[in-house]
Amino acid sequence: MEKEIQKILSSYARNFSKRLKQGLKTDGTNASGNTVNSVKHYAKGDSAYISYSGVAGIVSDGIRAGISQPEVRTIMDWMKRKGITPQANRSLRDSAYLITRAIKKNGTIKRRGYGGTGILERLANDRTLINKLQSDLSEVIGEEVFVTTKINITTI
Repeated sequence: MEKEIQKILSSYARNFSKRLKQGLKTDGTNASGNTVNSVKHYAKGDSAYISYSGVAGIVSDGIRAGISQPEVRTIMDWMKRKGITPQANRSLRDSAYLITRAIKKNGTIKRRGYGGTGILERLANDRTLINKLQSDLSEVIGEEVFVTTKINITTI
C-alpha cells in the first residue's frame, strides 16, 4: 500500500508542477525561463512537495507598495531579456532605477492592479486536483481521506 500511496502522491506532485509551469509560461511573466525551470517535484512519506525559486512567489503574490524593491541589476537583466530599451536620453541603469523606484511606490505587475498573478494560491486551492488526490488515496487506503495544502515560499 505504501508504494501505491507514493505513486499517487508523485503523480499529484507531477501534475501540480506541470500546471504551475504552464501557468508561469502563459501569465505573461516568463522573461528568461529560469523560474519555470526552477520548478521541481517529489513525494516523500505522506507528502508531496513542489519546490521553485523565490521569484515564483514574487510573481504569484507580487511586491506590495512601500515594502521593498528589486535590485537595479535584476531589473537591468529583466529589461534586456524582455527587449525593453530605455527612453531617449536615459541609460539602461537610469531606466532600471526608475522602475525599481516605481515598484517600491506602486507594487508589481501594473496590469494586475499592482499585485501578483495568484498562480500558487489558485493551484493550492484547485478543487479538481485536490478532489482527485483525495479520491485516489481513499480508494487505496480503504477509507475517506482529507487533503490539506500548504504554501511555503522559500528562496532556493
